[in-house]
Amino acid sequence: MPNKKTNKAYKIKVGENIRTWRELKGLKQVDLAKRIAISPEALSNIETGVSKPNIERLEDIADALEIEINQLLVNPQQLFTFNINPGSNVLQHPQNQNFDKDLLDRLMYVMEKMTLFFTSPNRQKTN
Repeated sequence: MPNKKTNKAYKIKVGENIRTWRELKGLKQVDLAKRIAISPEALSNIETGVSKPNIERLEDIADALEIEINQLLVNPQQLFTFNINPGSNVLQHPQNQNFDKDLLDRLMYVMEKMTLFFTSPNRQKTN
């Protein structure tokens, strides 16, 4: 029987998730590759789905990204997807977790200010 490769929509796209997590962490492909002791080309093949990483490689990648290995199975953008309940100040997370919209807005504001502070070229470095 011939080996059929299928691209089903429901299949986990670990490579895409790795790339998204890497970008969220502000790492270049070469930096992550160096951390896990593989070539940038090999990491590129993983991220594009050309090659499939084994469990040990996934553990190395998760460690390098400072996340749990199960987080590589979820697109990080899905973790920040919310539904607005009409007439309510509560956001509904797809996993049935409720969040106070005002609190979330304040947290986002603080995160944006911190990002601006730490990425400011005028910030003096202290040792």
